[in-house]
Amino acid sequence: MRSFITLLKPYRAQVMLSLILGVGTIIAAMGLMSLSGYLLSRAALRPPILELMLAITGVRFFGLSRAVLRYFERLVSHDLTFKLLMQIRLWFFGKLEPLAPARMKEHSGDLLSRIVADVDQLQTFYLRVMAPAIVAAIIISLTTVALWFVSAQIALITLLFLLSAGLVLPLWIAALARSTGVRQLRLNAALQRHYVDGIAGLPDVLIFGQQRRFEANIDRINQQLARLQLRQALISGMENSFNLLLSHLGMLAALLLALLLVIGGELNGIYLALLVLAVLTSFEAVQPLAQALQTYPVAKESMTRLQEITAAPELTTQGEQTPDVGEIRFEALSFAYESKRVLQDISFSLRPGERKAVVGLSGSGKSSLIKLLVRFYEPTQGHILLAGQDLAVYEPEALRRHIAVVSQDEQIFHSTLRKNLLIAKPGANDAELLRALEQARLADLLPELPQGLDTLLGEQGSRLSGGERRRLMLARAFLKDAPVVLLDEVTANLDAITEAEVMSSLKTLLSGRSALVLTHRLKQMDMFDEILVLKEGCIVERGRHHELSRQNGYYQRMLELQQSILQL
Repeated sequence: MRSFITLLKPYRAQVMLSLILGVGTIIAAMGLMSLSGYLLSRAALRPPILELMLAITGVRFFGLSRAVLRYFERLVSHDLTFKLLMQIRLWFFGKLEPLAPARMKEHSGDLLSRIVADVDQLQTFYLRVMAPAIVAAIIISLTTVALWFVSAQIALITLLFLLSAGLVLPLWIAALARSTGVRQLRLNAALQRHYVDGIAGLPDVLIFGQQRRFEANIDRINQQLARLQLRQALISGMENSFNLLLSHLGMLAALLLALLLVIGGELNGIYLALLVLAVLTSFEAVQPLAQALQTYPVAKESMTRLQEITAAPELTTQGEQTPDVGEIRFEALSFAYESKRVLQDISFSLRPGERKAVVGLSGSGKSSLIKLLVRFYEPTQGHILLAGQDLAVYEPEALRRHIAVVSQDEQIFHSTLRKNLLIAKPGANDAELLRALEQARLADLLPELPQGLDTLLGEQGSRLSGGERRRLMLARAFLKDAPVVLLDEVTANLDAITEAEVMSSLKTLLSGRSALVLTHRLKQMDMFDEILVLKEGCIVERGRHHELSRQNGYYQRMLELQQSILQL
């Protein structure tokens, strides 16, 4: 839990204040109960009222101070908890951001569970584990020392029962519930995965009549969770019962020893109730420890689950240079993904204003070139140079500001058209947004939207057609106005008319920019200065369209195959 303790360091003063208030609250409770017992004992002897004024004042003081201290202890500790929650979320997202999207392997439902459930589980770690343990240790020590001045035997027997209630009982309860909390955490993550899968694939689930199977899976997990929750409730009930039993046995043992002292004349009987009630109230400090030991393994598992993601190696950056617009050069580049070779000995250059296409069948390694160029991955061997410098010398964010990427896997956020455009250029005004839409051949869409630029596009742009979503990606690229454009299968899965419209927008977008276009659709290939043909991660052919189409090679066979398919 070192990472959690590190997050606490900026709030050291608030931590100390909450602990002082927590200890003060227990001391006030002990003072209230013990003085109340003394006052009743003393009042039974019918002394003059003036002799009771100090005790009466003490009862009033401790009664009020207990409520005030408890209020401010809750206020301070919960404020600290919410600050920690903010810090944990910022820490986790800061660790997560460099890994996304290319190196993120977790299921989206499981990732959602980690971001929400695991982070929420950690927010109470201080409130339910650390603070109660520290407060209990202080109260046990103070109680033992205070009782020692009265009787060593009473101090030791009270210490024995306090340790039994605060350590032995919690360890036993934690052993009974050891796997329950962790299993609940994992079942909740599995439930999240099933929900995400079911909702994302709901049309297919309904079409193939598999809704009952999904419902059965969710019901099975819910039943398992219900059984675990029942077990947890039984364990909690057992813990409360034994806690109450130990506290009263401790009080009874202290009472018997105190009675012996009274009989022997070593203790004034008027202090008997004070002593016994002080012992009983001291158990208030150890009551939360059983819950703390049950919470600890769950919080530890949550931190482990978060660190499983954040422990992935981050990109290495040698400096924070700002890239210049210049030649991009791939030198003997090789890349393997989880021991699977994707690219092998790739060498080519892309000069400013030059257009190059990389063609090949799906799985030939085309998309990996873009992921390497924007530094989602690091090359296994070789280098990528920009303006003569290795990409590692550039700060990733500064590098990506010089590159516009248009992918076939377009991400439309569940927000307005305006905000979906502003992601490319946050400071853009309406005139710039409209110009980008016109350049992407999307301006005709605005009159159809009820709120224009402020129309909500829906989940994954559900209000837009496939071609409109693709042109929205192009509008982002126009708006970003980066000197380097990377296009990945932007015409894939489009009908012929929409493809022609997108290609028309592409010609405008690529004008005057360096462009690397990845595609398996061999249309209008004469617009490129060079075509690189990839096969199983290797460049097998390169040249202009008219050169490659006349050779009896791999490119010509791809071209003939595509033409024969179109004629069917």
